[in-house]
Amino acid sequence: MRLSLLQLEDDRWKVFWGFHHAILDGWSIPLVLKEVLLAYELHVRGTAIELEPARPYGEYVAWLQQSDMAPAKDYWKKQLEGVRSATPLGLPEISGGKDAGGSKQSKHTTRLSPELTQTLDNHVREQQLTMSTIAQGRWALLLSEYSGQDDVLVGTTVSGRSIDLPGVESMVGMFVNVVPFRVSVDTDQQQPLPKWLHSLKRQHAAMREFEHTPLLVTQQCSEIDRGSLFESILTFENYPVDRALEQQIGGLVVGEPEHFMQTSFPLVLIVSTIPELRFELKYDSGRFHASAIQELAENLSALFVAVASQPAISVADLRTQIRDTRAQQRREAKQQRQAKQLKKLRAVRPSAKKVSGPQSDSDTSNQTP
Repeated sequence: MRLSLLQLEDDRWKVFWGFHHAILDGWSIPLVLKEVLLAYELHVRGTAIELEPARPYGEYVAWLQQSDMAPAKDYWKKQLEGVRSATPLGLPEISGGKDAGGSKQSKHTTRLSPELTQTLDNHVREQQLTMSTIAQGRWALLLSEYSGQDDVLVGTTVSGRSIDLPGVESMVGMFVNVVPFRVSVDTDQQQPLPKWLHSLKRQHAAMREFEHTPLLVTQQCSEIDRGSLFESILTFENYPVDRALEQQIGGLVVGEPEHFMQTSFPLVLIVSTIPELRFELKYDSGRFHASAIQELAENLSALFVAVASQPAISVADLRTQIRDTRAQQRREAKQQRQAKQLKKLRAVRPSAKKVSGPQSDSDTSNQTP
C-alpha cells in the first residue's frame, strides 16, 4: 500500500491511495475511509482517537480453510460440463496484439441520462429484478451475438460475503471473487425478456452458496485444459464509496474520487448506478481497436435503451435488433473507409497544368509590331 499527498493550492490537496487488490476489495474501501474520516474528526476536535476493534480478516481465512469444498466442486463440475473453451469475444484484434505480452490498459465510459436511469429503475422494481441481473442479461446477449455461440460463459465478480460468518460485512480484506456464469441464449426464444431474466436471477441465487470457491478450484472443475475460463468479466459496483465521502467533517470537504484499476483480463465491463447508470469498458488497447470497443459500447447502450422503451420485448426480437444495429454499423464503417480512401486518392493525384496552344494567325494579326 502507498499513500501520497499533493498540495494543489493553499486549501486544496490531492490524495493518491494505491494498494494491491490482494489486500482490499471494493467493499472494503468505504469501511477504511469511514474510519479515516472519523479519526480526522476526532483529531480536529482534540479528542483521543479511539476506534472500535475490527473483526480480523483471519477469521475468514480460517472459515475458508475449514470449509468442505466437495459440494462446491460437484456444483461447478455440473455447471461447466461440456465447456471446453472460453467464449471468444469476437472483436477485431490488432495483428500480433494478443501475443505481444503485457497489457496496455485503456477505457471507454458511457453514461446514461438520469431520466433513462430512472425509467430502468422503475422497470427493475416492477419486474422484481435487480440491475445486476439486467446487466448480466445484456452482456450475455452481446457476447452471444459477437461470438456466434448460444451457450456463453460470462465471468462475473461476486462480493464473496454471502457466507455464514458473523460480522463478515464489516471485515476489511479481499473477499471479492470471480466466478463463471453460464448462460444459454436460444435464438428461437419467444418468451418475454423479463421471464428470461428471472431464470438468470434464480440461477445466480443458486450460485451464491458456492461463490467463495477459489477461481483455481473452479477452473479445475472444467474441461478446459489450458487457458482461462473466460476472456471478459462483468463487475457490478454498488458499494457506496461516494456516499461515505459526502459529509463535511471538521471543515474538510472531500471531492469526487477517481478510481483506477489494473486488470489481467483483456476486457472488463464495470457497471455502476451511482449516481446514474454508467458502464465502463476497460480493455487491452494493444489487442483491441478503440473503434471496436466504441461499437461494443454503442450496442450495449442500445440494449438498455431498447429495454427501457420496450420492457416486454422477447429475447428473439432483442437479438434481431442487435443484429440490425451491427449490420448498420458495418455499413457505416464501410462508407467511412471508402470516403477516407477517396480523400487520400484526391490528395495524391497531381493537379492538371494549363498548357497554352499555338497562336493562330488571327491571334497575331492584331498584335502591334
